[in-house]
Amino acid sequence: MSWLLHVFHLAVGSCPNQGAFPSLWDNMCGADGQVQISSVQDLIQVIANGVRVAMAVAGSLAVIAIILAAIYYILSVGDPARVKQAKTILTNAVVGLVIIMSAYAIVTFIAGGF
Repeated sequence: MSWLLHVFHLAVGSCPNQGAFPSLWDNMCGADGQVQISSVQDLIQVIANGVRVAMAVAGSLAVIAIILAAIYYILSVGDPARVKQAKTILTNAVVGLVIIMSAYAIVTFIAGGF
């Protein structure tokens, strides 16, 4: 299970972040390269980083849902019920992606004020 933690850089030893996904410990590294949590501000930073990780996972899942809906639409071969279901999946995935992007923008705007 520890490999899963390292995928998203959630393990404490993953300082500094050099991956594609955000890390739970971004902006938390001390001079010695270890995670330093010494104040309430640091705890707020960990929570904000957790939200960023959750949004990255949700965004990735939304993109995968869009791709699967497109494949389902192609494989529907004109069957009206399957076409309708593919369009419903695609619509829901796009709406979800817009909500995720909006949430990211709001969290980034609010976190920038602290």
